[in-house]
Formats: sequence, structure tokens, C-alpha cells
Amino acid sequence: MHGRRGLIGGWTGEMLVMKSTLVKRLGATALVALLTGNAAGAITLNLGCTTKDGPKDIPFTVSYTGDANGMLTVKSADGEMDLKARYVEQDANNWGIDGFGPATVIMPDKTALEACLKAKAQPGDLDSADAVAFLVVECENAVAPGAAPVSITADVQISYTDGDFEVFLMRKYADTSPVAGGHIELSSVPPPACAKQ
Repeated sequence: MHGRRGLIGGWTGEMLVMKSTLVKRLGATALVALLTGNAAGAITLNLGCTTKDGPKDIPFTVSYTGDANGMLTVKSADGEMDLKARYVEQDANNWGIDGFGPATVIMPDKTALEACLKAKAQPGDLDSADAVAFLVVECENAVAPGAAPVSITADVQISYTDGDFEVFLMRKYADTSPVAGGHIELSSVPPPACAKQ
């Protein structure tokens, strides 16, 4: 899912708010269940999603199979991410899934992305997580995809509340970069549009 407009790297600014949405909506009891896996019943979920690259729609799918513990799979033209995941349900109208782990997918060319960040950065920007986040937004659409899949760490969250799905995707390069935190991270802000298939 390379080239999406609005992606922000790093768990800062808007992304911290987005990441906290799942916890806020599910509540403290559900958070305990999320951490301990105290949910029951077999679950199968398939979502069709689109995100934007300028005016162009970029499709991908998200699916979960399991119960309290299962596998979350994201498929797009950039590759497939198969992540161990947890499910938690507060009630039938409020539940969430969080998948995390390593993956190998096509990403924006990291060398070109680093060069763009360096060219656009003001003094001290690359030492600031917030500044790097916004520089990534400016640079990633200007950088071509890499020639081959690369290793990343992915975190994918699904939140369901009163009939609405929200999906948040975070993809962090496994290889280090000369930026705050040591790794460039791409995050889906704003979240993609998703519907149950």
C-alpha cells in the first residue's frame, strides 16, 4: 500500500490519538481482555478497504480468523502480512482486533525516502519524532516503491463500534535510519475506508 496520501510515520501527534481510539472505545474491562485473551467463540471477519494515492483508490483486504487469539491477514498489491492477533469484545456493538508482528512487503524505497527526508529537513528535524512524522507525509508519495520486498514490523488494529469499522495500519522498516527513534514508520492517517465483505 505504497504511496498513500496522509500517512504519518511514528507514534506521535495524530497517530497517538488514533492508536488510543481502540482503548477508549472498548474501555478498561475490554483492555484487560485484550491483554489476556479472555474472549470466546470462533470469529471470521473479512473487510474490503480502500485508501488514497491522490485521486486514485488503492484496494486491499483485511481478514481475521480465530477466537480470542487468531491470525490477521492484510493483502494488497504490495504483498501479504500474516500477523498473530488478539480479539476482544465488550458487547456485540463494540469490539476490536489487534495484530502485530514481522512481515515482508514492498515499501517505498528506503534510501530514496531517507534522501528526501534529509533534503526537506530543517536543522534538528531528524532528531524530532514529530518533525519526522510530517516529513514522511511530504516524502513518501514522491518516492517510488522499492524493487523488492523488505522486512518490516507491522501493527494492524481493527475497531468496530455501532456498525462502523476503523482500520489503522502501522508499518516500520526493520532496518535502521538516521532519524528519531532509529526507524522510519508509515501509518494510515487518516484511516482507510473499510466495509465488511
